[in-house]
Amino acid sequence: MYLIWLLLLVLPTNESGLLTQSRQLFFDFNNEKCAPEKLFDLLEKNSTNDPVLLAYKGSARASSADCAFLPNTKLKRFKEGKYLINEAIKLDKSNAEIRFLRLSVQSKAPGFLGYNENISEDKIIVLSALTNNYQLWNDQSFTHQVISFLQENVDLTDQESKLLQQLN
Repeated sequence: MYLIWLLLLVLPTNESGLLTQSRQLFFDFNNEKCAPEKLFDLLEKNSTNDPVLLAYKGSARASSADCAFLPNTKLKRFKEGKYLINEAIKLDKSNAEIRFLRLSVQSKAPGFLGYNENISEDKIIVLSALTNNYQLWNDQSFTHQVISFLQENVDLTDQESKLLQQLN
């Protein structure tokens, strides 16, 4: 695993390659507690104006709160991540991938943080985008992972569950 991470840091990156790497590292968050720090560091070193990459950076920063020891550090990281995600949405309000990233953070955020007000809105945008264009992200593996994440981590109506089963 560390060899792969080192190769990712050494290989030249363009925005497309950086997006692919970001997507892969994002779905490692559940498998490795501090994977968000790796993604944040990667995106911090490769600055870009792309709103989607900004949203990945924000989701990584917010999710890296779990890796911090001190409560104020945890809260600071979460707030920084929340800010970056919301800035990405201001730049591209209708982007389903950005909305998915915010949905993923909000669906896993502890309730006391109060960062859950956009779950329904983001869920509708993501489901609508998937329904209208299954090849939305031109990456079948990523699309499958998004659908699986939604099925496992988001409250879905029976109709939404059936829709995702049909898409999967």
